[in-house]
Amino acid sequence: MAHSLVCPETVSRVSSVLNRNTRQFGKKHLFDQDEETCWNSDQGPSQWVTLEFPQCICVSQLQIQFQGGFSSRQGRLEGTGKPWKVGD
Repeated sequence: MAHSLVCPETVSRVSSVLNRNTRQFGKKHLFDQDEETCWNSDQGPSQWVTLEFPQCICVSQLQIQFQGGFSSRQGRLEGTGKPWKVGD
């Protein structure tokens, strides 16, 4: 099982929250390890999540789980800082 790189010092931002109801659908639910909760965005063509880690990280796997029968048709992963290296 992969180890999460998200820690309490990781800064997260989201594009929107459904009906601005952060209590029920806010970004805090993205990484709370509770399958009964989730972040839920408002409608729109482009929804996003950004993460700012407190140190350089090495990503070996990215897992995204969609709930309620909805999923994205397209996704994009971006990074800043040092150049990206793709491993084997």
